Amino acid sequence: MSLHNLPDIQTTLKLLYKPGDVVESRVLHTPRSGTVSGYFDDMDKLANAAVEWSGQVPGVYVTINPVLPALLARSNNRMQTWVKHTTSDTEIVKRQWLPLDFDPIRPSGISSTDIEHDQALLAAIECAKFLRELGFSEDSIIVGGFR
Repeated sequence: MSLHNLPDIQTTLKLLYKPGDVVESRVLHTPRSGTVSGYFDDMDKLANAAVEWSGQVPGVYVTINPVLPALLARSNNRMQTWVKHTTSDTEIVKRQWLPLDFDPIRPSGISSTDIEHDQALLAAIECAKFLRELGFSEDSIIVGGFR
């Protein structure tokens, strides 16, 4: 296991969440552990858990918006295998982020062409311009991982 992703994961978590936020991390349909989930208010423990699963599974996910603090009782700052309950829509505390996806419509597992990628990026830039015109602050808009 390589820890080379740890600083990037920590930076991303600090960008996405405020101190005290509770977040679910989830790994779907693992062959030997079913659905794996954990609830974290300690972002360093979350980053370490993500690194631990990274490379073993296709993806390690987090809720982009904070969840109810009571959910920590399910698995406090640790991942648990074969979970039956994960975060539902009603357990999201508030919407801090509104992700918009500009990918072309393609079958699963097929990457966009360079032209499609460029068109999606241009659409995202136009959307960001529109949101600025509506009064969204510069700090609240991120396009392609960049402000």
